Amino acid sequence: MSDLDQRKSQLDKDGFIVIKNVLPEPERKRLNDRLNQTYDKLKADGKETYPGGVGKTEKLILNLHNKDAAFIELIDHPTVFPLVQHMMMDGSYQNSEPFIVTQFSARDPHVGVPAQQLHIDSRFPGPPYAMMCIALWMINDFTIESGGTRLVPGSHHRASYPDNGVTYKDEIIVQAPAGSVVLYNGSSWHGGGSKLKDVERWSVIISYARWWVKPAFDMTRNTPQEIYAGLTPARKELFGFSSIPPWDEHVRSRSRIATSEMPDRV
Repeated sequence: MSDLDQRKSQLDKDGFIVIKNVLPEPERKRLNDRLNQTYDKLKADGKETYPGGVGKTEKLILNLHNKDAAFIELIDHPTVFPLVQHMMMDGSYQNSEPFIVTQFSARDPHVGVPAQQLHIDSRFPGPPYAMMCIALWMINDFTIESGGTRLVPGSHHRASYPDNGVTYKDEIIVQAPAGSVVLYNGSSWHGGGSKLKDVERWSVIISYARWWVKPAFDMTRNTPQEIYAGLTPARKELFGFSSIPPWDEHVRSRSRIATSEMPDRV
């Protein structure tokens, strides 16, 4: 069995996989610097995600793709993307239908913030096929002290939600060096850990879903035209530019098209 087949098998069984040291150190450091620069600029411009600090538990950057094109390279990284394809195309017609990016963000939790409630991202628990998957890129070390992600192996097979406030005996904490990635099924029970030490713990989080799932933001309208122009056809499809609903039946009658199109800006 090849390494890729072994990783697919582990994903199917456990609902997640950790791949260590995917990003080389220079690239990882470059992205770390870009995250801090992007966040500092948002804060200086008064565009911080939590204005006034209300409910603030983390440094958070949403729609990362339209703030720094350097991060777009992660959406189809050759080490991770075949596994994303495995989850997101499995069960579709001839296992061939496309999928989209539904959210592209980065976060660094604040020290002392309690661990997140275990939850799922796919809205419904335990479908026979993954509706969503998430690639969480560790820009800094993930440890118990830095608040590594908590996961319950095999929970994507359970047709239920995790109970509030419960720590499950089979729960694990992802610990891996900076530059690693954890890929998990959107139905897996997971949550951020409590950050016990005041260290950086940036992660870049890319959520993927079947092409007909509504994304968190309308990336077809919030992607700058200059970034759109630099996207490959495959990346345009990932950002949803080939599955924009038609205005009406006189424009076209299909909800997905073979080529990508930029919507009118209003």
